[in-house]
Amino acid sequence: MRRIALLVVLAGVIAATASCREPGRRGGSIEPLIPQPSPRPAMPVVIEVFGTSGLQFEGSYGELGETKRAGGAVPARIAFQAVEGFSVTLQKRSDTGELGIQVTVAGKPVHRSSTKREFGLVTYTHRLPSQ
Repeated sequence: MRRIALLVVLAGVIAATASCREPGRRGGSIEPLIPQPSPRPAMPVVIEVFGTSGLQFEGSYGELGETKRAGGAVPARIAFQAVEGFSVTLQKRSDTGELGIQVTVAGKPVHRSSTKREFGLVTYTHRLPSQ
């Protein structure tokens, strides 16, 4: 009688253990937690275009891989949001004058450059820090 009772208990333990290992069932098993990366927040970017007043320029700016066309006259201000990083490239539309950019990310200046070359170019690429 004891052997039968012991076999019944043992069969129940085996059945309970087997149900914990069935695919798709949790049945009391412990699964390790894998941390998921949280989405990165967008950072405000401001590009101040400076130089010879009225100087015409053209180029592109924006999130890496998703740039937009830019154009206008000095002085100008370009503002947008970036997550991974961004680039800016502007070119003078004349052979005289100065064209420059001052780049600010989240209120902090990160780059300043200018050119006086004929049809000169100013360019900058920035990767935002990962979290």
